[in-house]
Amino acid sequence: MSKSDKEIEQILSDLPPITDSVSKNEYLRNIQLTMEGSSKKRLTWLLPGACSFAGLMILSLLFPTPLDEVSEVPLNEEPSLKNAPLEKTETFSTSSVEHLPGLDDEVSDRALVSSSMETYVYRAVPDTSAQYIIPLSVPQNKGTEEEIIDKFSNSETGLGEDRLEKAEILIDEENREAVIVFPDGFEGGGIKSSHTTIESIRWTVAPYKVNSIRISNESGKGVPFHSKGELDSIDPIKEGEYAFQLFNGSSRNFLIPFASEANGRFENVLSEMKKVQRNERTRSAIFEGLHFLKVEEMGETITLEFDIEGSADSGELNTSVEAILVTAGQFGFDSVKFEHENLLMLGSYDISSELDVPEYTNPIEDQE
Repeated sequence: MSKSDKEIEQILSDLPPITDSVSKNEYLRNIQLTMEGSSKKRLTWLLPGACSFAGLMILSLLFPTPLDEVSEVPLNEEPSLKNAPLEKTETFSTSSVEHLPGLDDEVSDRALVSSSMETYVYRAVPDTSAQYIIPLSVPQNKGTEEEIIDKFSNSETGLGEDRLEKAEILIDEENREAVIVFPDGFEGGGIKSSHTTIESIRWTVAPYKVNSIRISNESGKGVPFHSKGELDSIDPIKEGEYAFQLFNGSSRNFLIPFASEANGRFENVLSEMKKVQRNERTRSAIFEGLHFLKVEEMGETITLEFDIEGSADSGELNTSVEAILVTAGQFGFDSVKFEHENLLMLGSYDISSELDVPEYTNPIEDQE
């Protein structure tokens, strides 16, 4: 608030007079004492301090400042960082990488199961030509597995007849043993039929990681399998025995196993998976432009440093991730860490942290 000249003069006239009772000689004596280190040095500054205080009082009267305009920061509070410069950080996603123009939001068929074994039961069936084995995960709350598999066993999906439909499958988790009991009179059939039946058994019990598989009929005798004779046991799937490729059904695709010759080395198995020959029914499950720069095995985790060349949609990349995960599980790993210089997503998978391998693959739902 400004004041007129008359008001200022009135204020100054009302102030008490300021007189200096100290003589010139006294000032000189005080200065001399100060220079000599006298204990009375505080007297030298008393009067100037008083004058300064009086001057400040006058200024405060002339130019008052409202208290509510003063901003105070509590002693125990950090100063605000609202206007502080922020450190620049950058994140990358598939949409920000120029060499991936084909990525979109398309999601591939669900190919993996990570839920508990109380939710799904497991079966493996041949394709309609009985040439390939297709592992399946069947939800328990969607009717019996036989009913669901029956619905999908046709030329459109590519699923053939369930060879274990009439068998009883028992899992002894404590002893890690599977027992398959066929009806009396069951026979494995010819060479091709016997092979697909045996492989269906092995892949049906593979998620339970059994050490042995016993087979018999209801009478407790062995089961005849053509040239193999009467069998009462078969070997389970061994760690590192198989990798996965893609099976093309007319209505959906499935991940299916093929025998690996990688000798347990995951770097070699990735090369095998990419070199799968395309035919009418099968092809490589890994996008051809997905290149692995470094493969490192660290305990139960496999780390894959990769780059992508060319254009791939989300479905192709999802399938690549899923095939690698399920193959890693077959080779005894618990998780896979994908690393890229820029990408945080690979298809619809968040690769900022490790991905757990699935319990099994190819879930089929009653509503499909």
